[in-house]
Amino acid sequence: MARPIRFEPLARDARVELRDKLDNAPLEHAEALLSAYEVLQGLQERGILDILKGALSAGDTLLETVVEVAKTPEAIRSVRNLLLLSQLLSNIEPELLGVIVRSIPEGLAQASAKTIRDTRTLLTTAEILQQR
Repeated sequence: MARPIRFEPLARDARVELRDKLDNAPLEHAEALLSAYEVLQGLQERGILDILKGALSAGDTLLETVVEVAKTPEAIRSVRNLLLLSQLLSNIEPELLGVIVRSIPEGLAQASAKTIRDTRTLLTTAEILQQR
């Protein structure tokens, strides 16, 4: 009769394996680590890391405040309006929107010039009437 083969698994220490992986990671991922360090340095220089640390320490207080503000009728209307505006803008061809945006300053300048002319005309008329 056949005898069972005795199997004894090798003892593994997950911590040692993780330490080995960690020790080899800088060599295997040197370029990625350098890029990550540059990103972290940029975030630090701009104060973004400090903001994030503050947000983390504020934790629940910050979240509660945001939720309270988001529950207001004004915030709900704003979100709905933004969604509607995004749908509207997605239906407009970019070239047409560009023409409209570029024409706004011209239209404002024309309206301003007309208002100035109308005001001068009104003042002149008032002076003439006052002299009589």
